Amino acid sequence: MNDTNLSSRYLFNEIPDDQKTIEEFGYKACNLSLAKKWQFPVPDTVFLSGQLVKEIFEKKCVPAEILSHFKNKLLAIRPSPVIDLSVKNEPFLYIGLDDSSYEILKKRVGIKKASQIYLNFLKMFSLTVYNLDLENCDELRQLLGNPKRPESVFEEGSPNQISRIKKLISLETGSNFPRSISEQLIEVINSIYKSWISPTQKILRDVSGRKSEELIPIILQEMHSGFEEKPVESFKVKNFDDKTGKSSYQCFRFDKSDQKSSLNPVNKEEVSKVFKPNSLGSLIESLTKKVKSPLEVTFLLDGDTLFLIGLKEVVLPHKKFIEFVVSSVQENIIEKEDGLLLINPEYLDIFLHPSVSEDIKPRVALLGVPASPGAASGRVAMSTNKVIQYNSTETDAILIKTETISDDINAMSLSKGVLTVKGGMTSHAAVIARGMGIPCIVGTRNVVFKEQEKILILEDGNVISEGDEITIDGSTGAIYLEKVKLRPPETTNTFSTLLQWANEFCDIQIRANADTVEDAKVALFYEVDGIGLCRTEHKI
Repeated sequence: MNDTNLSSRYLFNEIPDDQKTIEEFGYKACNLSLAKKWQFPVPDTVFLSGQLVKEIFEKKCVPAEILSHFKNKLLAIRPSPVIDLSVKNEPFLYIGLDDSSYEILKKRVGIKKASQIYLNFLKMFSLTVYNLDLENCDELRQLLGNPKRPESVFEEGSPNQISRIKKLISLETGSNFPRSISEQLIEVINSIYKSWISPTQKILRDVSGRKSEELIPIILQEMHSGFEEKPVESFKVKNFDDKTGKSSYQCFRFDKSDQKSSLNPVNKEEVSKVFKPNSLGSLIESLTKKVKSPLEVTFLLDGDTLFLIGLKEVVLPHKKFIEFVVSSVQENIIEKEDGLLLINPEYLDIFLHPSVSEDIKPRVALLGVPASPGAASGRVAMSTNKVIQYNSTETDAILIKTETISDDINAMSLSKGVLTVKGGMTSHAAVIARGMGIPCIVGTRNVVFKEQEKILILEDGNVISEGDEITIDGSTGAIYLEKVKLRPPETTNTFSTLLQWANEFCDIQIRANADTVEDAKVALFYEVDGIGLCRTEHKI
């Protein structure tokens, strides 16, 4: 593909800020571009649009214009999908490595490190790019399978071993091992694109609400290899605590000594030895101030120079996200008003209602419309009489109906939760359940409710019968065919602090709907400004 035929876009270092470019270049690329604009230390980077990646795959040629940005440099390739599914997301490193650059690498990082890099590079091509089955090639498996002493394969004065590995790969693939950086790029892009257009990936995109024919953008980035006395190291840093979500920074070192990319925690004392004093903490704090979000940041440390090579916003569970925002405000990283605007009011439900424990991940059997927040477990009841029967034996009930009507209010008040086959957010069940403060799910689709037989038949063939134990989560719409561990509501200091801050910016009064003494006590506990609606037909 000549430069004159270059019909699709690539960008060098910076991407314009708009939604179109996210769809064109992916979130990874756009986040890196932002970091570059903010003057963070990002290596030289070329962003390939999804359309250009497709053209390179189809025409088997990389524009020289792109490679001119990386004269005599080795490259890393990273996929940058709009939605990060299970495409091959591991980076492809040291693209452009050949016998000549290997000699230069040996002088820079030493024979042991250079040998390990070259061995990993050839192994990556064998297993990941070409998908070779080494079980069918004993010699190749033996040459590539010594991660503990790679230098034994690449002893000085024995270049024939390198040639032998390449020859064996060529025999297995039926083509010569790619020599130039352009040829190697084409092979890697070919591998990424083939994986992306596989039936499995298309199904995953369909399930995630994306177009199955969506394209895959790619990031090309300059490689750094360090020096023999101080080799380059890779780190992943989070600006939050995994367990609590609170603002903090956790550092992990990438360890590839066992040929698998594992992450090992680095304690604060070691961090101060590895990095310049306060440099890592200051960098993470600066990024958090800019992005105002939980982050995973990938760094390279080349000598004393820190390079940012990956920036990812992390979606935390609601409670942990609130803890992150509040602690970030308290540490003067995020402004108080900005922090309040980051939090969706619905996130506060977790402090006010029971919720499914984040420690477990039960299988969701059915989804409906989340109509009233909170979670509850109990035995299925499909009539008022059954609810009353359960109530008399102190058995928790989950009421299931096609729809509820005014006659069902007594049964609803005695139930731990309500599930209806029909209805929406303004249906009778939804409105009454929210008023009662009990979980409710409505509008469950693709089910058959046989009220006379007291069974609910699910799309996958599972059957919910009266008396079965289930759990419903009115905050997410999830239904589980088992009793699930629930987290009780808790009004923590974080919640109280958040309400206090909200009150500082509030320019309206908040009044409660209270029909009973119990309702009034709840309103008093949450320090609302008064009672705005009291239905006098109800007993107080």
